[in-house]
Amino acid sequence: MVADLPYRADAAQRLVDAVGKSERRSVVLGIALHEQGSLNRALKRVQAVTLSRLIELLAPITQPERPLGVHWVAAHERGDTVSALIGLLAGDPQPAAAAAMKRLIDLPRVSPWREYLRYSMLSQQGVAREACYVHPSPQAAALTLANRAPANRADLMALTLDHLRDIERHLRGADTFALKLYWREGVNGAMSPKYENDCRDLLLEKLRDRLAPLHIQVVPERRAADDKRADLRVDFMAAGQQLAVPVEIKKENNDSLWLAWRDQLQSLYTIDPAADGHGIYLVLWFGQRPRSSPEGERPADAVDLGRRLTERIPSTDRARLAVLVMDLSLPS
Repeated sequence: MVADLPYRADAAQRLVDAVGKSERRSVVLGIALHEQGSLNRALKRVQAVTLSRLIELLAPITQPERPLGVHWVAAHERGDTVSALIGLLAGDPQPAAAAAMKRLIDLPRVSPWREYLRYSMLSQQGVAREACYVHPSPQAAALTLANRAPANRADLMALTLDHLRDIERHLRGADTFALKLYWREGVNGAMSPKYENDCRDLLLEKLRDRLAPLHIQVVPERRAADDKRADLRVDFMAAGQQLAVPVEIKKENNDSLWLAWRDQLQSLYTIDPAADGHGIYLVLWFGQRPRSSPEGERPADAVDLGRRLTERIPSTDRARLAVLVMDLSLPS
């Protein structure tokens, strides 16, 4: 049945039925796959859904790291087999591969491989973007150069970032001391930052007024894939194509400050086909007990935090994932 995998559409289902819940048969399946020699060659024509079913059978009895014990060699080989199967999915640019990896991540019985799968899913997204990339037309390039309506997602993201930076400049230089709108005064007169959602709503109003003349919509908490929500989403229809840039907002002291760009923005929101991997991670800096990095280092100011967060994003993803730390601290 393993030998039939590249050639029979029902081979995977036959394997699943034959293995059932038997751990012994799952072990034999792992050995059979390993003895194929080169999985990349033997399973090159196997569909993504088939690969995911094989992973589902082997992952529960295999750990990502090399275990110790009597069965070390067999378990190690099986781990290599699972890694190779996941690698095949990660190298497939088709939407079916992305759907298969997402299904595996949500399966409790595959939980030991969840982090490895999440990392591989990000790789698959990169492969898919490269495979589907279309160079902008001369007309689209001209629109970008003329600072007209956004020509593509990268243009829409750059335009949104430019307005957010300009909003920050106006807030810090306004005669009305508009920064105070993002702070609240306590009973004893002490000032403390407002809640994230309150700050988001203030920024939403300012950004919406700026982008409306270009027929660009800014909406709050737009439903994304799997019923997840991004804090803001910038939408535009260009030549019949939906363009979107999700914006994830976090305050400097948020528990997920250092990982939200990956675990929320990249993994949940930018996978929307309308976003095509593009997104903005907007962090609000108040200078009030900012959360230290996983290495135990506390950022000194908004610029320092922005640099540290950007460095955590792989260089290959920085053209699509932008970090902006907005300085809303009160002048001393």
